Amino acid sequence: MNLSKIIVSYLLYGAGYFLSLLEITISNKIMKRLYFFIKEGYYGFLIKKTGKGIMYYGNMNLICPVNIELGNKIVIEKNVSFESGKKGKGIKIGNNTWIRQGCIFFTGDFETSKIFIGNDVYINNHCCFYGCGEITIGNNVLIAPGVIVTSYQHNYENKNKLIIEQNAKMEKVIIEDDVWIGSNAVVCPGVTIGKGSVIGAGAVIVKSIPPYSIAVGVPAKVIKERK
Repeated sequence: MNLSKIIVSYLLYGAGYFLSLLEITISNKIMKRLYFFIKEGYYGFLIKKTGKGIMYYGNMNLICPVNIELGNKIVIEKNVSFESGKKGKGIKIGNNTWIRQGCIFFTGDFETSKIFIGNDVYINNHCCFYGCGEITIGNNVLIAPGVIVTSYQHNYENKNKLIIEQNAKMEKVIIEDDVWIGSNAVVCPGVTIGKGSVIGAGAVIVKSIPPYSIAVGVPAKVIKERK
């Protein structure tokens, strides 16, 4: 990033931050349009690739934005974190996706790092995605509040060694099209959730789920197939 781009981005940030302080009280349509225009310009300077019609509500936390790509007509609510690294394939969010407040997208800085999210996806409040070992989410997916999707976990087999000193295990997670995941469910590394499946609230997915299945429980079990 050259000096002029840095200066412009800081000017945009300053203006955007000032308007964000007034965001709750802004009722004038012209001021609201100005607010979103400034936000879009600021994040457009920082992020590797941004589409058209993105709505930024409040501030985002960005780490390594040069490895983040956002599609068209995305809504990003306040206190969302995109934490990428220079290694791996980074974070890509598809078109017409809505991300509610407090969500975290984290890839770390590994060769396997990747979070790819398709089009027309709805992600509710305070969901966490840990994509150190790759997470791929298809189109038309619904994710309820508090869901955790992780593609890595700590090794703990050696009782004579501290868990924190044992290498992490990376395994790809795939969530196919038209899946609905209920509140506070946990999707563990190495799992594929098949197309059209429904995951019950609080379920812990430790094994892959076939397409058009309804799975509930800890650990999750398929109790029914969708007709």
